[in-house]
Amino acid sequence: IIDATPGGSPPFTIRWYRVESEPEEVQEIVDSSDYKVYPNGSLAIPDIDADNEGTYRVVLSNGDGSTSVDIEVTVLDIALVIEKQLPEEIIIAPEEDLNLELIVSTATTTLENDITMSLQYSSNEIKKDLTKYLEFNLLEFTAENQYSKDNARIWEVNLRVPYQHSQASGNLTLVVRDSHSSDSTTTHLIIAKEANDEAPFFDPVPSSVKSFHGDDLFIQTSVKGSTPLIVRWFKLNPYSSEFIEIVDDDKFTIHSNGSLSILDTMEEDEGSYRVEVANNAGSAKVDIEIEVIQRIDLVIVKPLPRKTPVSHGKDLDLEVTVYAAITSEDDLTLSLGHSLKGSYKDITDYFTYTISEEDDVDDRGDDGRTWVIKFIVSYPFTDDLGHLILSIGDEYSGGITTTKLFIGGDDEIKPYFDPKPEDVVSYHGQKVLIDAGAKGSAPIKVQWYKLDTETSEYTEIMDDAKYTLHSNGSLGISDSETADSGVYKVAISNPHGAATEEIKLEVLSTDLIIIKHLPEETVLMPRNDLNMSILFNATVTSMEKDFTISLGHSSRGIYEDLTEHIVYEMTKIDRNDHVITWKLDVLLPYPHSQSSGDITLSVGDSHNGDITFTHIVVGEDGYNVAPFFDPVPKSVATFIGDNVLIDTKAKGSTPLMVKWYILGTDSPGFTEIEDDGKYEIHSNGSLSIKNVLKDGNYWVVISNSAGTTSEDVKVSTVQRTDLVIVKPLPFKTYLVPEKDLHLSIAVNASITSTEDITLSLGRSLRGVYEDLNDYITFNISEATEQMNNVEGSGKIWNIDLELPYPYSQASGDLTLSVGDSRSGAITTTELIIQPEDDLSPFFDPVPKSVEAHPGEDVFINTEAKGPSPLYIRWFKLNPLSGEKQILNDSEINIYANGSLSIPDVQKEDEGTYIVELSNGNGMTSVEIELKVVPRDLVIVQPLPEEINLEPGEDLKMSIIVSATINSKSDIKLSLEFSSKNVHKDLTKYLTYKHSDELDTILSSKEHAGEWLINMTLPNPHCQASGDLTLTVRDDHSSDVTSTHVII
Repeated sequence: IIDATPGGSPPFTIRWYRVESEPEEVQEIVDSSDYKVYPNGSLAIPDIDADNEGTYRVVLSNGDGSTSVDIEVTVLDIALVIEKQLPEEIIIAPEEDLNLELIVSTATTTLENDITMSLQYSSNEIKKDLTKYLEFNLLEFTAENQYSKDNARIWEVNLRVPYQHSQASGNLTLVVRDSHSSDSTTTHLIIAKEANDEAPFFDPVPSSVKSFHGDDLFIQTSVKGSTPLIVRWFKLNPYSSEFIEIVDDDKFTIHSNGSLSILDTMEEDEGSYRVEVANNAGSAKVDIEIEVIQRIDLVIVKPLPRKTPVSHGKDLDLEVTVYAAITSEDDLTLSLGHSLKGSYKDITDYFTYTISEEDDVDDRGDDGRTWVIKFIVSYPFTDDLGHLILSIGDEYSGGITTTKLFIGGDDEIKPYFDPKPEDVVSYHGQKVLIDAGAKGSAPIKVQWYKLDTETSEYTEIMDDAKYTLHSNGSLGISDSETADSGVYKVAISNPHGAATEEIKLEVLSTDLIIIKHLPEETVLMPRNDLNMSILFNATVTSMEKDFTISLGHSSRGIYEDLTEHIVYEMTKIDRNDHVITWKLDVLLPYPHSQSSGDITLSVGDSHNGDITFTHIVVGEDGYNVAPFFDPVPKSVATFIGDNVLIDTKAKGSTPLMVKWYILGTDSPGFTEIEDDGKYEIHSNGSLSIKNVLKDGNYWVVISNSAGTTSEDVKVSTVQRTDLVIVKPLPFKTYLVPEKDLHLSIAVNASITSTEDITLSLGRSLRGVYEDLNDYITFNISEATEQMNNVEGSGKIWNIDLELPYPYSQASGDLTLSVGDSRSGAITTTELIIQPEDDLSPFFDPVPKSVEAHPGEDVFINTEAKGPSPLYIRWFKLNPLSGEKQILNDSEINIYANGSLSIPDVQKEDEGTYIVELSNGNGMTSVEIELKVVPRDLVIVQPLPEEINLEPGEDLKMSIIVSATINSKSDIKLSLEFSSKNVHKDLTKYLTYKHSDELDTILSSKEHAGEWLINMTLPNPHCQASGDLTLTVRDDHSSDVTSTHVII
């Protein structure tokens, strides 16, 4: 494809010519089987060959003139490929020639004399060219074989290096070339020594490593020395101090070179390891340590201050503290941006920083560490007011912190708090830090007080063993207890003023509590084990090793301790603030389970515990217990596309028969459910449903010889989406004196009830914050209509809020926080108290910049407000002259409230738009940007999850992509293979073509086409089981699909 898109004033005339140079002859090209001229001016040459090489000319003309371009087309042969590589390792005896063999494919035009070889040797710092000693011959395969392919010649290559030049162990790199391409292959050469000549050693020596919980770990080494070599790995038993030998199994793999792989590393894999290697000449050993780190999200524990003073011409020093599970400062990445009035600028290249680990002042009982980041923003970037946005991330997570720059610096600044101290909830025995950033001109005096509840007077706090007064104004309390709960006050002052804040500290108990008890009665059949399960909450400081479990049995006043007979397993299932929820599964095996009576299960940690009971009924032979559910199955709500488990346990005399039914949607009545890929009926009576897409009504029936019972269950589906404020507060809110304040917003949220939404409202003015939650009333109602341009599929909820007079009568910034159980958002408005007749015009909401795809209808929403009459005008900025060009209704739609709509938007509609609003009290204007961007490439029919392939068979695959492109050649593919620690780029072996049958251009408003792409990965490049990752790109976007290949 030769792409030629015309520019200028249509209509155009486009002609293509073939130009012969000797003698010069120009011949016009017309549509035929050899050429295709597209309406956009591009030229296609199908099935190109050497006859198509040469000069082509395209001539473009319109009523204002013409222009031409000459293009050279060169046709290349198929690239040379080494189909059969050298082995990873070759061992030869002393004084033995080195003989090598490989298979090469070339273009059909390649001759035997066109193929050349070169051989390079390297070991440590030694490199040597062995090409002049290399002997080789080529034999062409004429019969069909596993390496055969279209338009290619297959060669067997035999090579020899005489022993005088091959008697050094090291790496060999062989390069094979023809007239226009090359390929390479490598091997490691080992010269076998006589027995006892060379003692074993490690190269490289294995070293201690750290791994994240659940990751696969590879400890790399390579054993060297005279063969045969015997390698053994051991793990230290911390209780007996003995090394226990490791054997190959599902967990551990000892590789032939001495390396060790550990799958799915857990806490119990931590410890000391030893590797030993031995041969007839001796032995060697190395000890290493493995540390398993619990992966946690990065948290910014000390963010940037809310506001930062800057001085003209000076650099800016800032500091943040993060908590992250990393092993080195190199694992952190930072970026810095500056934002002002909607304009963002990346200034990462203009700040320097240092990262250092700090002693853990924030001990959370996990594998995180505290890191201090100090950075300097260089002048002149400190002269720009606005917001600095600092992004910090590690490999798995990240966070953002911001600060607002204002003119201050060395000027006289009254004291203020940044950050302001906030109420703290802590747990008994923990350290407490009430963070209060005292800011302002030095010197600043800091004083802390605690309220005496009996006298209602504040008592000053002094630095002692209990309290620590930090220089930045913060207060530390060691070993907190419930008596430390109460109201605290901090006062700061300097020669220019003073400021105070009150804080409430609540120290909670952390008692272990069982939240899911044993059932009141448990029916157990003869000769069966007793299985029990409970849930309990405990403080995060309690580790699994801190818990004690005991089980007792009592009947008719006789108590028996059964603890030594039980087997139990503990699993973390949830974490909330300082509490972890544990699941405890306990097994009491037969015959210890075969006595009716009361079972007492006790759970304790280092400072307290809880107990739960059940009454065991062991049925005698012939004793029938009617069926029952424990627990009873309950209706559930789930997000669309999730898997769901309807949990229950069928109890009673065996045998028990369990049947599940679903209420039909097409036909009346219930239909019995069978085990298949969608449904799984568990042996205990529970039901698993995969990929739930819609609501359903279910019925479960259990029966035995003693009776039958059943339960109805409903599964409700909810579309998953984060809470989003789709109609925020206005930028400014004007309120007439002595009036109540009414605010209205709309949110998009995946909730089922208005009680799932929580709200809070606060006001800040000149650094003073006021909580207004006690004064507001609000009403939440489900919207009757879906709003336009709303992301996500949750329901739209209207929230109307009232702040009554007199609490509404103070100007300042109002911040409204809205949240559900999973997510939340914030919206703000500046409240201005002003008589109605004095109001200048304003927009509510303020129009915002828009990004759209070609062919879409664009709506820029706003509403003009203020005393009438109001005058509205829209302009578009001429990008060449910078002049404003007024828009009118004949070109676009301007609504009475000031909104603007542009139907069927195109690239030429892109640019800067300005709306002006005026009345008798003044004028205001807003500038926005409209961007028209092409649609991203999307794979609409991906690869299957798994492909089974016969040995020797080519791998054939197909996908369908949706893309905005000018021709099929704009789509590029790349293919990657991975299996364990092996990664390989297979792109050069992949052949593909786009099918003309599905080259369907969608409607003019979509401006995208769907393309079927058929691909072939030939044998032998597809003959290894593993994961294939296919990346599809056009000139501005990409998408990825993957599959697992099984040979």
